Amino acid sequence: MSGAVSRRSRWLAAFVGLGLASSIPATAQTVPAEAAPADWVRYAAGATAAISQWLQADDEAALRLRAYLDAARTAPDQPGAPLLLKVWVDPDSRVTRLEFAPFEHPEPGADLRGLILGRQLPGSPPRDMRLPLRIAVQLEPAPVQGNL
Repeated sequence: MSGAVSRRSRWLAAFVGLGLASSIPATAQTVPAEAAPADWVRYAAGATAAISQWLQADDEAALRLRAYLDAARTAPDQPGAPLLLKVWVDPDSRVTRLEFAPFEHPEPGADLRGLILGRQLPGSPPRDMRLPLRIAVQLEPAPVQGNL
């Protein structure tokens, strides 16, 4: 499992590097992964891994969110679309703001916010890192109720 998580984190970290953007909307620009400083990419990879773990938890909100996303898959044998998140953190790595494409229903959005907002990511964000972090999180389907 740790190999799959590690591979997924590396892939997602590369994606994250593509989306690092300025926190000033008028001048927001993306930074190509290969041009992003290593400490930015390292922090983004850790953030992606932590958020993935929070969303893969077995608590009610995480299970509901994954069940909703699983129901929205285009085919049962196809993975769901990754969640594309914009994440802002304070100097202590606490998630202070979260943006994502709206869901068809309000409940998954509320669950997603409840699972991420206010939580502390590992490490400290690099002092000069541009925000928001733009990350993609690929979730496994929620377990079937009878298999819990």
